[in-house]
Amino acid sequence: MYTGQLKVTCQDLSDVYRSARKLGMKGAMKECIELLHVTTEDFQNMVYLYVTARQLKQWECTNRAFRLLVISFERLVMTKQFLDLEVEQILELFSSDELGARSEVIVFLAALKWINHKYMEREEYIVPVFDRIRFHLMSKEEIMACYHPPILPGIVKIPEVKQSLLNATCYIVAKSLGQENLFSDLKPEPRRFLFQGEPMILWDLCMYEPDKFEVNRRNHAATKIQAAVRGYLTRKHLRECISIAHCAAVVIQSAFRGYRVRKRFKMGRSQTEDIGDSLPMLPENRKENMNKAHKETLNKILCLESCFKRTDKSPPEPTLYVMGGCSSDIKEKGQNVIFKYDLSSKIWSVVTSTPIPLHDTRMVATDEALYVLGGCNPLDDNPLPLKESYKFVFKNEEWLPLPLMNNARSLHAAVIFNNLILIIGGKDEENKILSSIEKYDASKNKWEEFTPLPEPRMAMGAVSCKDALWVAGGITSVGDNISLVDSIWCLETKKRKWFKSFKLPKPLAFATLLCDGEQLVCVGGAVRVRKGDTYILESQEDTYRLDAKKDTKWKKDSPMPLKCHNTVASVSDGNIYVLGGFSTETMTQITDALYFDKKEERWFPFSDVPKTDAGFMIAMCKKA
Repeated sequence: MYTGQLKVTCQDLSDVYRSARKLGMKGAMKECIELLHVTTEDFQNMVYLYVTARQLKQWECTNRAFRLLVISFERLVMTKQFLDLEVEQILELFSSDELGARSEVIVFLAALKWINHKYMEREEYIVPVFDRIRFHLMSKEEIMACYHPPILPGIVKIPEVKQSLLNATCYIVAKSLGQENLFSDLKPEPRRFLFQGEPMILWDLCMYEPDKFEVNRRNHAATKIQAAVRGYLTRKHLRECISIAHCAAVVIQSAFRGYRVRKRFKMGRSQTEDIGDSLPMLPENRKENMNKAHKETLNKILCLESCFKRTDKSPPEPTLYVMGGCSSDIKEKGQNVIFKYDLSSKIWSVVTSTPIPLHDTRMVATDEALYVLGGCNPLDDNPLPLKESYKFVFKNEEWLPLPLMNNARSLHAAVIFNNLILIIGGKDEENKILSSIEKYDASKNKWEEFTPLPEPRMAMGAVSCKDALWVAGGITSVGDNISLVDSIWCLETKKRKWFKSFKLPKPLAFATLLCDGEQLVCVGGAVRVRKGDTYILESQEDTYRLDAKKDTKWKKDSPMPLKCHNTVASVSDGNIYVLGGFSTETMTQITDALYFDKKEERWFPFSDVPKTDAGFMIAMCKKA
C-alpha cells in the first residue's frame, strides 16, 4: 500500500472526486465536498464551485458563482486559488464590466500576479491578458506607476504592452486637458468599480532605482542590527543588575535571619530560667489573675485582627498609570517617565522610567506589575518595531525583561483578557500589517499564539469588556493597498471565534476604545478625507457610546472640545480621562488633558498634568 498527500486544485476537483468515488475513498470524497461548501470565512471555496460548475456545464450555477467572484474581486485576487485559474477563466473575469475593486490598477496588479506565478507557462498569454486591462480608465498617477510595475518590470518592454500604455497615456493626458475628442478612437469601454473612491496607496517607485534601493536596503539592515544589539545590551544589563541585587538581598536576609534566631534563642533561654525559678514562689490567687489577664489580652487581639481583616476587604481606589514621551531633554538618558495618578487624592507622582526610549508602545497594568509591550525606539534614524517587552514589578520596584514576542509590533493594541495579556495586530519591521495575536501567561513566562483576527489591522481601538474582546476600526491592507475601516470584530470567551458586530458610524483609525460598565465608548480618531488629488488624515472630536446588548447602532455623546486622534484614555466610574494625542488642526502633539464628568455631562480641563517632564503621553492604563 502506498500513501501520499492529497493536494486538490480548483481545476482537478471534479476528476479527483470521480476517482475517489470509484475507489471508495470516503476521506477524499469528503474533502472534495467540503471544498464546495462556501461560507464567509471560506470564500476561496467559491473558486472551486465556479470552476467545477463551468467544467460540468452547469451554467446557472456558473453564472451565480461568477457574479460573486466579480463582486468580491479584490478578495479573490488575495486567495491562492486565484493563481490556479486557467487563462480562459482569467479572461472572462477581466472582461467583466463591473468589478468589486477600487481602480483599474487592481486589475493590472492581478494580471501581474497571475502571470508571475507560472511565468514560463503563462508568458504566451501576456498580450491577450493585458488586452483586457482598460488602462484608459486610470488616473495620471496610476498610468505612470504602471511603467514601473512592482513585479516583472521587463513586461513593459513587450511591444504590444508598451503600445497599450502609450495609447492610454495619450488619452488620459488629453482628457485632463479636455481634449479627449482628439483620441476618440482610443476611448475605452466603461467599467463600473464598486469600491471607487476608496483610498489606495501605490507602490514605491524608488525601489526600481538601483542606487537608491541599495542605499535604502543597507540603511534598513543597519537599523535592524542596531536595534537588535541595543535590545540585547539592555536585557543583559537588566539581568546583571537583577543578579547582583538578588545576591545582595540573599546575603542580607540570611544574616538578619540568623541574628533574629540567635536573639530569640537567648531570650527564650533566659526567660525559661527566670520563670522556672519564680513559679514555686507564686501564690494561687496571683496565677488566676495572670490567666484572666492573658485571656482578656487575647480577646482584644482577636477583635483587632477581625476588624483589620474587614477593613482590608474594602475596594481600593483605582490608580491611573501614564507613560510620557521621550522628550528632547532626556533623550540622552534613553528613558520615558511613568507617572501615577491617585483618583482619590488627585495627586501625581513619579513611579519609574523605562529601560529604553520607546514610542508607539502599549502599557497594561495588573495587581503585581506594569507591562510595556512593543513599540519602536525614537532615537533610531529609521525607527523599526521591536520584539522587546518589559515588566515593572511593584513589590521590588525593578524592571524585568520578558521573552521576545514572536513578531515585532508597533501601532498595535494591548489588553488584559481572561487574565492573559494579549498583543493584537499592528505592523512589523517589514511594514506588513498583522492579523496575528499573541498571549502572555505570567505563570509560564512565555508568548504563545492566540486566535488571530480575520483580517490584518493596525491603529485600531481594542478593549476587553465583560466576557468579550472588541476590536474596532483601524487600518487594514488589501494586497499592497491600505484603507480605513468601520468594521468591528468581537470574540467571546465561550465561543472563542471572531464574529462581526455593529459598524462604527464611519471608518476611523487611531480611535480609542473604552469599556464603561456594559457600554463601549469610542473616543476621537481620524478619518480619511480627500484634499486635491491625495487623501489625508483628519482628526475628529466625536465621542460615541454603544450598549452591545441593547443598542443596534452607536449613539453620539458629548464631543470633546478639541479634535484629536491617537490619544491615551481611561474610564473610571463613568468619568473619561483623555491625555496626549495628535491634532491635524495644529499639526502638533497635544499637551492639554481632558476629563469627562459623567454627572455634569461636560468636558473639563484635567489640570496639574506633569507635561514638561513627560512630553506627550503615549501609553495609559488603570489598576484597580
